[in-house]
Amino acid sequence: MTTAAPHPLDPERMLIVPRLVRPGEPPRYLLVQWRDWPPPALLSLDPPTDAEGLRVAIGETVSHRIGVEATGAPLFTAARQPVRMSKRMRGGDGLGWLRAAVVDVAGSPAPDPLLEAVLEFQLDDALAALTTDVERTLLIQAAALVGDTPGALEVQAPSTPTAAPPESAAPSIEERDPPAPSAEA
Repeated sequence: MTTAAPHPLDPERMLIVPRLVRPGEPPRYLLVQWRDWPPPALLSLDPPTDAEGLRVAIGETVSHRIGVEATGAPLFTAARQPVRMSKRMRGGDGLGWLRAAVVDVAGSPAPDPLLEAVLEFQLDDALAALTTDVERTLLIQAAALVGDTPGALEVQAPSTPTAAPPESAAPSIEERDPPAPSAEA
């Protein structure tokens, strides 16, 4: 990771880490699934320039995009992660920055029309579901702000059973390539 400081003209995006809190249950992290990009991901937004506008934007985003309400003020990670990003003001691609904000939410998640689904995961499962190291790093940093650490939460069995392999599964190596007859016979 680079230690360079963000340049004022470098683009920055805020990854939103909604943390669903229900009484008597471990917290769940909400990831979204896009119609054209099936792997689970974190929501993001271009941050407004002032702090109050950012708090409002995060609250409105979780409300409108995933159907839950923010129950408190968002907490922001101090570190930014360098990433390749489109430079809208200057054109082309180059260095950009991602930062995360964790916000406790309540309600029944429901995707807006542009999303395929809103998925609920405990922290370890959310980390396993994300496809990029950058998102995993920012999720760990955001979860730490509210006292959650990977491996520390109660592990529950998956809600759907693992499917058995179909009857027409591919043959094993032994079935496909039987041993050659020995020369002793």
